[in-house]
Formats: sequence, structure tokens, C-alpha cells
Amino acid sequence: MEDNKILSSSRIMELAESEDGLYMTLTGQLCYLDDYNANGIKLLKGERFDENLNSLVETPVVAKYVWSEDNGSDFSGHEAYRDWLTGEIRFGTEAIGVHQKVWVEDKMVKPVFSDTEKMLPVVMYQAKIWSDRFPNFANVIRKLYAQGNLGTSWELIPNAIKQEQSDITAIPNPRSSDDWTLIGNCLLGKDVIGAYEGTSKVTNIATATSVQSEIAQALKEDMDKLSENKKDGSVQMEERLKELESQLAEAVKKLSEYENANKDAEIASLKEELENLKSEKADIEAKFVSTTEKIESLTSEISELKEYKEKYDVIEAEKAEQEKIVKIAELKEMVVKGGFVKESELETSEELKTMLENCDENGLKIFRADRILASTEIAEVNSKKDKTEKRELSETNNMKKSFMDEFLSK
Repeated sequence: MEDNKILSSSRIMELAESEDGLYMTLTGQLCYLDDYNANGIKLLKGERFDENLNSLVETPVVAKYVWSEDNGSDFSGHEAYRDWLTGEIRFGTEAIGVHQKVWVEDKMVKPVFSDTEKMLPVVMYQAKIWSDRFPNFANVIRKLYAQGNLGTSWELIPNAIKQEQSDITAIPNPRSSDDWTLIGNCLLGKDVIGAYEGTSKVTNIATATSVQSEIAQALKEDMDKLSENKKDGSVQMEERLKELESQLAEAVKKLSEYENANKDAEIASLKEELENLKSEKADIEAKFVSTTEKIESLTSEISELKEYKEKYDVIEAEKAEQEKIVKIAELKEMVVKGGFVKESELETSEELKTMLENCDENGLKIFRADRILASTEIAEVNSKKDKTEKRELSETNNMKKSFMDEFLSK
């Protein structure tokens, strides 16, 4: 399956950043269906279409960060290359996000090999990019999106592929697939050519690696033809093998040149990232020094305030003690007023001493009120007793007088 990987493209429609700055969300058009792209590939809806479509979910969003003096920071393409030892296709990109949703919408689009627009099903997707973890990549995404140059290119494995015939001679090697698996989506640089004009922005294999891929494909086709024509004779086979060896050597040379150039770009990218880290480190160190100075200043101020606070607490305590002495004197004067409570009781009654110590004014008032009530009740009892005694004495005197009058009258 590795040899059958197909790469194509799409355009970002919307970019939204999270409030916490941890990630950004990309919404884009992956491709249209039922018509050819610039590579001659036509994706169809087959029996397993839902499974084919949802194969994009949880696959990575990848990119290759590059830098040059002319263009500054940018993305390249898929960075696809063939491992010459194993013959497998490899990619030089990094995973910086993940696809979360995929769906289909009917849209008016202009297919690559058509002069007019028509309604076609368009594959849409939503992906999350970890912008906090990959700040340099995130900055390039923002720049390209603002310029209208941000596109992506899907990576796909056809589980089944069919050769087709077309009246349009411009279509290269027309093919179709109704059973396919999406394995990723690559963010592209601004100078990459689109494979779905109007809805996309990339060719089948991006940037400088296209030369290498074309050579690899040509070698494979030539080897297939050589195998089919073995009957033509050993002389022709030897000549063709020599040609293949020459082409292979040329491909290896171009690969080496590309890898060296790519290393230069990576070194430049690393230098830029290193400078950014140095700048960030310097900022943090400056903030640390400033914060340390503020902490020392605040510590000194707190120490001074602590001394003032201790002095203030002593003064407030003395003041409270004086106020308490005055208050106790006032309470003593109040509670003995009227003579219902004797002054001697203030020194002998534990209850009164406790209330005075706690400045319990309400308690003292209640104590004094109880004494007043008790005194009133005693006075009333004594008053009734005096009246009774006087009445009885008066009655006795009257009896004595009546007796004497009666006696004298005899």
C-alpha cells in the first residue's frame, strides 16, 4: 500500500483561536468528489463511503516548517521521498494537530478540467492545531491565512483504483477510486500549485520532492515494461538496464542535492527558533530580576509596617485598659446609685466582680433592677403590716372606750 499513497490538496476556509491560546481550529474544504483533480484522480462514493469518509477523523495534520531569506518562514509540502533501501514512501513532515470532524456539503465548484461551475459533493473537515506546543508553525499558519495562501493537501491510499478513458486529453492518466482511506492532511506553503482549482491549492507531491517522485514513478513504469518485453532479447534488456542504472544514479544525485538543501533550510529554521528562545529567556530573566527587586522592597516595607503595627497594638491596648477602668468606675457608680446595692458588695460578690470585669452593663442593670423590685416588695409588706396594726389598736381603744362609757353610765 505504501507505493499507492496519493497526495492532493484543499483550501482553509476558516481559522479560529481558543481563548486560552492553547490551540486553533481550522475549517476547510478537502476536495470535491465525482470529478477529476489535476492529477487525474476522481474519488467516488462507493459502498463503504461512510467508512472511507470517516477515516480522516483522528488522523494527523502535518506540516514542514522552512525558512529562507527571501520569503522568511513558510511551509513546504508533503516532503515525500522514497526510501531507496526499502522502496517505501516516507514523509519529512511533523504532526502538529488532529482532525476532529468530517462531513459532505453540496457546493458550486469549478472542476479543474471544466470551464463552468457545477454542483458537486465537497468533503469538509474541522481540525485542531496545537498552537501553544508549536508556536513557529502557528505563526506561519496565521501569516498564510491572512494572505489567503493557506491550503492543505490530503494523503490518501486507494484500496481499489480503476483506469479510465476520457475525451479530455489534458487529464493525465485518468483514474477513479470508490474505496479509499485518508491517512492525513498536510499544510502547504504559499507557492505550491493546486490540484483542485477553486477549492484547493496543491499538486500531487509538493515542492522540490516532485522531481524525485516523478523519477521514482518513471523507474517503476520502465521496470514493468521491461518485465513485459523480456521476450525481445537479452541485448535490449541489457541496454535498458544500463539506462535504468543511469536514471537511478541521477535520481540519487538529485535526492542528495535536495536533502542538503533541505538541511540548510532546517538549520536556518533552528537558528531562528534558537534566537526566539534566547529572546524569550532574556525577557524572563529581566522579569525575574524586576520581580525579585519588588519582593525585596515589599519585604522591607512589610518589616517597617510590622514595627508600626506592634507600637500601634501597645498604644491601643493601653487605651483600651484606660477606657475599661473608666467604664468600670461608671458601672460601679450606676449600680450603687439609690443604695439598693451596697458598695461593699462590689468587693465581696463574685457575681458582681465578674460582671464589672467584663463590663457587663446589661447584667449589672438587671442585678440592680432585681434589688429595686425586692426592696419595693419589702416596703409594701411593711406598709400593709403597719396599717393592720393601727386598725387593730384603734378597734381595741374603741372597745375600751365603749366599756367605760357603759360602766360610768350605770
